[in-house]
Amino acid sequence: MINKFVGTEVLTKKMRKFISEKSIAELKSDFARLLDQHKKKMLDVVGVKLVLSEYVLGYTGKRYTLNPEEIVLYRARINKDKEGSPVDFFTHTDQLGAPPKKDARKGRCNNAEESILYCSDHPITCLAELRGMKENDFITIIIYEIRKDRKLEPVSFVGVDILKENDSPLQNLIKDFYGDLKIDSDFEKIKLIDDLMANEFRLEMDEEGNHHIYNATIAWRQLCFEYSKSNCLIYPSASSLLKTANYALDTIFANEILVPTEAHRYKIMEIRNGVDFTIARDNEAALNGFGDINWKTIQPPIIEYITHRRLTGDPFKMKPRLVGS
Repeated sequence: MINKFVGTEVLTKKMRKFISEKSIAELKSDFARLLDQHKKKMLDVVGVKLVLSEYVLGYTGKRYTLNPEEIVLYRARINKDKEGSPVDFFTHTDQLGAPPKKDARKGRCNNAEESILYCSDHPITCLAELRGMKENDFITIIIYEIRKDRKLEPVSFVGVDILKENDSPLQNLIKDFYGDLKIDSDFEKIKLIDDLMANEFRLEMDEEGNHHIYNATIAWRQLCFEYSKSNCLIYPSASSLLKTANYALDTIFANEILVPTEAHRYKIMEIRNGVDFTIARDNEAALNGFGDINWKTIQPPIIEYITHRRLTGDPFKMKPRLVGS
């Protein structure tokens, strides 16, 4: 069951005055100006954050709690060391976690030298969003659960209309979100802001690697963490074909509550359309909360067809790929 934090104001007085005085068309126009690509490139993360905070500070204040029995998270890494050289195996879970600040590159929710742990509620998302992954690469997926005596809290999120299609515990969280806001006379305008920000989270990095595309989403995550004291931001996958969620977690908090339960090594045999994969699982490890990874070879390797067109919620029982599809 998902429990809502009590006493958190949905809107600050500034935010309420802003949306009450604006029409839907004016809100769209304002956000088009605020989130203009040229402006984001010129202002950088700090500038975009200052601009957004004038409009959305109160809105980012909604927080939730996720109970441990509801959450399984996945994280994937290409089998490479921090210098980019291939490695056959990771030997400790620390190698699969967030990089130290000095090694952190700019990402969807973190600026350079800002460490955030990224996970997903489905392994297909980990695969589809691994930057630089190629056929014949080896990758490792680690599976986390939440410590039974802890909860994932406080949680902020963005993109409810996208996330409500997700077949995960987020359904209950979104039900709470709508239940709270539907009694508000400015519900449609508040939801519009959520939709506009969700669009920013779904923008994909272009081929030239223009990192200013991340400026608004990094600023939003910082606003959530700093002003509403969140430990986690949940947002939609950037792939338009995936109805899954990503989790950006405060690294210190993640280390306190995440329990590594399993690790699997795969060889990427084939990539089709960026979201359909033929993979060979050749090693696995039961972690049971421990950091050392003691691999066991699977012989022969298990060939799996991973696709967003899955039949069940079981992440490792995907829909078989049809001939010619």
